[in-house]
Amino acid sequence: DIAAPRTHAEQLPALFPSARPEWESAAGQTTRRNDVARLDAPSPGLSPHDVVRTTQQVLGRVQVTVDAGAHMLVVMPLWETDDADSVLISNGLATMGFALPAAIAAALARPGRRVVCFVGDGGLGMVLGELETLVRLQLDVTIVVFNDAALTLIALKQGDGQGGRGAIGFGAVDFAQMGAATGLASQVAYDVPGLRLALAPLESGPRLIDARIDPSSYRHVIRTTRG
Repeated sequence: DIAAPRTHAEQLPALFPSARPEWESAAGQTTRRNDVARLDAPSPGLSPHDVVRTTQQVLGRVQVTVDAGAHMLVVMPLWETDDADSVLISNGLATMGFALPAAIAAALARPGRRVVCFVGDGGLGMVLGELETLVRLQLDVTIVVFNDAALTLIALKQGDGQGGRGAIGFGAVDFAQMGAATGLASQVAYDVPGLRLALAPLESGPRLIDARIDPSSYRHVIRTTRG
């Protein structure tokens, strides 16, 4: 039996003989690598996974803001960073429309550092007026819209008798044209090469990329992460 020491400095050494560390040195990295691999699923079109990985490959470890929605379940495990406060997200999938105002705030707080705003079509639709703010202030923000014409996270949770497609879907929206109408440099991306081209670094200023994604892999992602 270990007598109860009076201070933390005495407590820890007293506990060491009873500890049995069983973690291998690379256990954390191995677990993360396996967990990320489990998220992958075949996709006939531009997948959310493609969007996240391609954005980081082209732009590096920039500041990101992440909106609520199905895309968040892909962005958060796949985006890699070691920098403090480099990923801003609302807690508990709570706030659609968060990412664009957060990106504007981040760009104002950290001038000279490019910000990527990951947002779904539903979330961006709620804050379209902020496109004008972004252009007027000429902030270094790249908006990447996961455009699949649906509130997909709600669709994945929707039960029988809860409205069907009519409750979670909406007509096709051309966010690139909306962005261009406010003065944003805007492009549509249908595949990885097109996304790479759209992400080609700018000297400065805002832009919008309307990524027309295939949402079929989302169901696998939510089953993998939430059962």
